[in-house]
Amino acid sequence: MALVLADRVQQTGTANTTVSFTITGSVTGYQSFSVVGNGNTTYYAATDATGNWEVGLGTYSTTGPTLTRTTILSSSNSGSAVTFSGTVTMFVTYPSEQAILGTLTTNYIPYGNGTAALSSSANLTFNGTNLTLGTAGTGSLFQGDFSNATFASRTAFQTGTVNGSTGIYALPNGTSTAASWQATNNSNPTNASKILIATNGTTDVQLVSGINGTGTYLPLSIYNGGVGTFVFGTSGQFGIGPLASVSYGTSGQVLTSGGASAAPTWTALSASGAQAFITNYNGVNVPPSMFNDSFALI
Repeated sequence: MALVLADRVQQTGTANTTVSFTITGSVTGYQSFSVVGNGNTTYYAATDATGNWEVGLGTYSTTGPTLTRTTILSSSNSGSAVTFSGTVTMFVTYPSEQAILGTLTTNYIPYGNGTAALSSSANLTFNGTNLTLGTAGTGSLFQGDFSNATFASRTAFQTGTVNGSTGIYALPNGTSTAASWQATNNSNPTNASKILIATNGTTDVQLVSGINGTGTYLPLSIYNGGVGTFVFGTSGQFGIGPLASVSYGTSGQVLTSGGASAAPTWTALSASGAQAFITNYNGVNVPPSMFNDSFALI
């Protein structure tokens, strides 16, 4: 079943109560409803000699032929199906209830029910598979409500597969082998700090604290449980704790595990329990227990 509209379609007939019209007569200079096609729908208007009228969506059938009054959009009977009398004149129309024009805005193309508009200068291409926005070399934005206080009301990406998992990809084009997701700290990314989740060809994958232009390199913090746990400083140093109170330790300290339920700490190496080593003739350090003969320290 398809919706079909055609120009200059008009015929006469009779009403079958409020269910359908039986089409019986032709009108000179007009096409017949057969152009709609069996089983297809069309928008119609119907009138009789007493002034009754009705506008709706009808389904055409070659049996009869008939036009079933599938949906009533408006009528002289307060929007309900009309009880027509005598000969009924029917014609294809385009109802105002279905018009997409709405209130026109200069240089915009209306769509939907006319409450939204697409700029006539927009460069938008959709081939049924790929949606292309803008032109290469110009900035194009996907904009939506990504910050609504109600999380469920935010703009989001979701697979169209029922009960399917969602995966968002950044794909290189053509022979390129690098791609990344990037977030900046400025609405103008020209000079900004940023974080990247990136692929670097077949070399590695990267989590990067980077910059654009004259942006400032920032520490890279790791959060879990609502608090900062580790920090990678801009000079390559490794720290424990949130950035506000991070501890990078001191030279010579080692990272000591705090066990399964505590964060690690920086601790100094202890001399107690230190192991002595002997350098053999090959220049290799070995513990004294490896020697069977007696030895002396000189």
